[in-house]
Parts: sequence; C-alpha cells; structure tokens
Amino acid sequence: GGGGGGNGGPKRPGGGGGMGGKMGGGMGGGAKKTMPSGAKIDLGSVEEELRRKEAEKKARKAAEDERKEEERAEAIRAEREAKFEADLKKMDEAQRNAAKKQKARDAKVVRKILAASERGRHYAVLGLRGWDLKVGPWHLFQITSRDVKKAYRNAARSVHPDKNRDGRANEAFRAVEDSAAILGDEKARKEYDRKRWVAARKNRRQTIGAVVEVLETMRRGITTAWLLALKIMGPFKTPIYHFSLK
Repeated sequence: GGGGGGNGGPKRPGGGGGMGGKMGGGMGGGAKKTMPSGAKIDLGSVEEELRRKEAEKKARKAAEDERKEEERAEAIRAEREAKFEADLKKMDEAQRNAAKKQKARDAKVVRKILAASERGRHYAVLGLRGWDLKVGPWHLFQITSRDVKKAYRNAARSVHPDKNRDGRANEAFRAVEDSAAILGDEKARKEYDRKRWVAARKNRRQTIGAVVEVLETMRRGITTAWLLALKIMGPFKTPIYHFSLK
C-alpha cells in the first residue's frame, strides 16, 4: 500500500505536469510556426495557372467533340453514298446518267455552302451579298429580315438530305441552319456585322501596308542600283559642258 501510494503520488503530478508541459509546448510551438520571411504566395500566378488549366480542359473537350462530330458526319456520308450506288443498280442506263448528272449538280451546291461556312461567311452560305452601303439617311443594298428568311428557305431546299443526293448534304443543311440562326437574330447579326467590318478594316490596312512596303523596297533598290552604276562608271560618264553666251 505504501509502495503503491509512493508510486502513485509522485507520478500523477509529475506525469500530469510532464504531459501538460509537453502538450502545451507542442501546441504552443505549432501555433507559433510561421512561413519563412522570404516565402510568399503569388495569388495572381495561382489564378493564372488555374485559368490556363481550365482553358486547356475546354480545348481538349472541344477537340474531342469536333472529332466525334467529324466521325459521325463521315459515317453519314459513307452511308448516303452507298445508298446512292445501290439505287443506281436499280435504274436503267438513261436513269443512271440523269441521276449522276443531278448528283454532280448537288455536290457543287454542297461544296459552295460548306466552303463559305468554313470561312464564317454566313451571308454567302445563304447565297446573299453582305453589302450595306449607306448614303446619308438611306441604306443601299441593305438586307432585310425578309431577305434572310427567303434565302434560308431556298438554300435549305437545295441541300435538304431528302432532295440533295450528295453525301455531305446533311453537313450543308446544318450549315444553312446555323447561318440563318445568326442572321435571323437582330442582335447576333449586328455583332456579326461589327466583327466582319473590323476584320475587313484590318485586312485593308494590312494590304495597304504590304503595298507601301513593296514600293519602298523597290525605291531603295532602284536608288542603290543607280548609285552603284554611277560609282562603277566613274570617269567614263559623259561629261556635261555648260555653254554661256557673251
């Protein structure tokens, strides 16, 4: 009993004090820890890195979606071409020739629309000229909403998959619908026209700058050649005499 009391008496205060001291020291030491004075977090760099990763993620997703869409379009094209070939076998010679000629005309229309769509020329997709010449309060060659609707109907009819036998008619039909959606919306059309005007002005400036640079290069070349010729001719130049009447 005495040994137990002796052991228990000293151990409780000492142990408690020791543990408390250690815990207090440990906790206090943890709270007092600070980052090195030279270490700083650049929040701007962190945000920029997050934006970069998000942009890369979106770009990868867009590329994957585009790849899948191309594969789907190619599958539809192959299926339509195979169907056309199967239909030709059921026709006589005259019918086959007529069908092939019509398909060639259909393909020409489809290529024209897809080429315009790839360049982002929505007016050309619908077969319209995107001119808007303003003279004072009057607009010349202005395209109205009615013109857009009429052009859309005509273009959609010409490339509708049920009528057009070309393999890529589905793609052309979607391109027509996309262009009509932009030009048919007043706000979207104004924004498209604004971007088109800015791009045209930039192209004009670049063209003028290129022409000026070419002319300046030609001028320097001619001047250099002339000075070199004078230097080479030297004493062989024809002397010029000045006569004076007295």
